[in-house]
Amino acid sequence: MINEYDWDEKTQSVILSSFFWGYIVTQVPAGKLAQTYGAKIMLIFAMAICSALNILTPFGASYGGWKVVCASRVLQGLCQGFIFPSTHTLLSKWAPVSERGKLSTYCYSGG
Repeated sequence: MINEYDWDEKTQSVILSSFFWGYIVTQVPAGKLAQTYGAKIMLIFAMAICSALNILTPFGASYGGWKVVCASRVLQGLCQGFIFPSTHTLLSKWAPVSERGKLSTYCYSGG
């Protein structure tokens, strides 16, 4: 495989970890926002924005370099930070108490 971008190991590490910089910041606020404004809308927007950023990442790498990729990954992390809290909120409102454990397992295992 050809090394297309020629990024050193340190740069690659920064890019890979940058997702979690955004992800960790939004966990608690995302839960509150999902309860306040509705988990379904938060989930839709988070997935749509994250998908768009994911599609644009290769273009950012080609035209803006590793800093653009790093910024994109931080934004993806911010968006992904809404997924689990929104899912928890949806399950708490839609699933009967007796089935929440099974449904949570099914949702989080990729089912």
